Amino acid sequence: MTLRMRRIARDPLVAIAVLLLWLLLGIFILYPLACLLVRAFTDEGGLTLRPLLAVAGDAEVTHVFTTLLLYLRAPGCKRFSKSCPGVRTRN
Repeated sequence: MTLRMRRIARDPLVAIAVLLLWLLLGIFILYPLACLLVRAFTDEGGLTLRPLLAVAGDAEVTHVFTTLLLYLRAPGCKRFSKSCPGVRTRN
């Protein structure tokens, strides 16, 4: 056993805190992420890519994504730079 594992096993308060953190991670991060992935890859009870292809085929989404890629790759345009039109910087 590593030193960290022995410390957790020795101190019940640390073990409870670690267990609580894992429980909170599962409730607030892993469970919603799993639900999102299930909804994204299933349609009418079966596995499919149809919902994702519907979003990717939307003209507005395609336009925004293309504009974003062109904007990020514009020559002379650095992120958070005053030379880049439309980007606000802190003064």
